[in-house]
Amino acid sequence: MGDIRFTIGTTPNPNSIRIGLSRAVFAKPTTYANAQAAAGDPLVKRLFTLPGVVQVFAMNDFLSINKDPATDWSVLEPRIAQILMEHFA
Repeated sequence: MGDIRFTIGTTPNPNSIRIGLSRAVFAKPTTYANAQAAAGDPLVKRLFTLPGVVQVFAMNDFLSINKDPATDWSVLEPRIAQILMEHFA
């Protein structure tokens, strides 16, 4: 994919973060409820390997990731960033 930068931001929902991408990556809006639903998208499928990720919404140049309320963003967010860096390297 190469040279795609991302920013991680908050949303009004404390169990959701928004990831802005420097260019459009996703062809159509899609909500993924689990890893099986994300089988055709390697990035989203990999995000579901993280404990606590319960839903991913992808559209154009952003992702929205929802977590289980019992999971702490301070643990999850660095792991999400690592997956994004590896995927877009």
